Amino acid sequence: MHRIFRFNEILNKIHLKEKIDWPQIAYQFGYSDQSHFIKEFKAFSGFNPQEFINSDYHKGEPNFFPLDNEG
Repeated sequence: MHRIFRFNEILNKIHLKEKIDWPQIAYQFGYSDQSHFIKEFKAFSGFNPQEFINSDYHKGEPNFFPLDNEG
């Protein structure tokens, strides 16, 4: 569950940003290294981070997994 929340936090952080510092994002969210970050990002989204940005998926809904805060 923690991994899902962390992934959604990352999506909120990169939502509509023009320039993203991926190593800084990986460090900020506690990944052991950039490779670990990329593998987990791809596991959740199906894309590596740069493919995700190039496809403009980050400009849509900021939460990849809809979260119900009322439950």
